[in-house]
Order: sequence, then structure tokens, then C-alpha cells
Amino acid sequence: MPEAGALDEERNSVHFLIAVRSYARKGRHESWQVEYFPGHFERIHHVRKKYACVACETNGDNPRIETAAKPETAIDKGLAGPGLLSYIVTSKFSDCLPLYRLEDIFARQGFEISRATQSVWCGDVGDLAEPLYELMGNEVRASHVVATDDTIMPMLRIGHCAKARMWVTAILASLTSTCRRHDIDRQLYLTQLLINLPVLRLSDLRDWLPDRWKAAQKTRLAALKNQAPHA
Repeated sequence: MPEAGALDEERNSVHFLIAVRSYARKGRHESWQVEYFPGHFERIHHVRKKYACVACETNGDNPRIETAAKPETAIDKGLAGPGLLSYIVTSKFSDCLPLYRLEDIFARQGFEISRATQSVWCGDVGDLAEPLYELMGNEVRASHVVATDDTIMPMLRIGHCAKARMWVTAILASLTSTCRRHDIDRQLYLTQLLINLPVLRLSDLRDWLPDRWKAAQKTRLAALKNQAPHA
């Protein structure tokens, strides 16, 4: 957990004791406090420079202008970045947080995103992740035994809370529940998935199955530890 220091001398009479009564420092007392800072939004400014052919202008040829390639995004021409999309998907499908509550949370943090917009974004992410979902389904159907879960969940109804059963078959719910089963940070996984999925080749899609991704992360972390200089 990140740490931040706070010196409390100015909040009491320590300076008075040091200045008037000639006190000398004899150690210090330390204590810890856990603080929470709400999430915040950042607007990332993407700049794509344009270059013109100087020789073409000199020789009177047709002007040629080249622009840096636009990075691939999870939603074409979309406003939401992969981190925001993964947060919405994780909150909705893993933490069971309704979109209207996310709408209120975002408004308190200074940026309004309607539940309708969030719903469209979730659908776009589901469309993007559908090939991975189909691959997961093929892996499951290739097994000799398929286990199912009949989980009772609370469902809001007018005047009371009813018991409901949900058999999860949705794309995003399947991804988040699979990550939970493998003890994977759902938001981290989804963020990296949404960064790489728009440019991913179908032949490499299997590497992004949650269990394989977790194994690759462990291997990568172990390699980094071995490369770190020893004290």
C-alpha cells in the first residue's frame, strides 16, 4: 500500500516547548492511519502529428501528407478508455452494482455518465469480447463433465426483496466470474484485455483465457524478480 508522511508538530504546542523551555528532541512516536481517496477522472489528450513531403512542394508535385496512425481502441471513436470500461464492467457484472448507482457515484466524482451510455458501452465491450467468450465455451464443452451453479440471488421488487436464480451465460458475466474463480484481479485483467483485444490476432486469443493469462503473469513476474539486482 502506498504511504504518505504527515508531520504533526505544527498542530500542537511542540514548537512552544522547543523555543521557550529549551526542550531537546528525544525520539518520536509513530502511528498509522488508512485513508481513502475517491477515484478521479482524467482526460487524456491524444496528438497525431501530420507530416508533409517537402520535396513534393519544391518540385511542384501533388502534396503528400502523412498522419501518424491512430491507436486502436475498444470502442471505435469512443470517449471511454479501457480503464473506465473495465471499471464499469467489473462493478456491474462482478460487484453486482447497478448502473444507476454507478451513475450517482460518477456524478459525485465530478463527471456525469448516464446509465444509458454505460449500458451501450457494456454492449460494445461484449461484442468485442465475443470471440474470447466463444473460445471459453468451446473449452468447457470439450470437457467430459460440465458443472453448473444454481445460485440464489436477491432481486429488487416493489415493496420487498425476492429470491431469484440466474444461470450466467452472458459474455461479460462469464468473463468476470471466471476471473473470480481463478482469483484474478478482474479490473486489471479486463483493462489489459481491452487494450490488446482490438489488435489481437485470433491465433493469439487462447493466451487471453483467464487461467492462461494468470499463468503468464506469474511467469513474467518471476522473470522480473530474477532480473532484479540483488542487494
